[in-house]
Amino acid sequence: MRIYSLKVRDDAKKDPGCAVVKLSGLELIALNNILSKTAKEAKCDSDLLAGMVCVTHTANALVQHGCFDRFDLNKLEEKLINGGNVNANSAED
Repeated sequence: MRIYSLKVRDDAKKDPGCAVVKLSGLELIALNNILSKTAKEAKCDSDLLAGMVCVTHTANALVQHGCFDRFDLNKLEEKLINGGNVNANSAED
């Protein structure tokens, strides 16, 4: 993982800050797995976490396969439908 740029949070300006990070394929897979597991185990709904899971799943599918297959599209649709309710289908995942 390589950090390319950082912008420090500024509470006075209500600026949340940001980071630009480059991940290898293996790091992306690991991040996707960590976020997916965290989302499944979360005790509260989080739109932020659900959004991060969708983005990493999308990036992971594109890096690994170069496109979406039916499984990826079904999983992404499921995540988008559930929105912040990341536990809705946790028994199926």
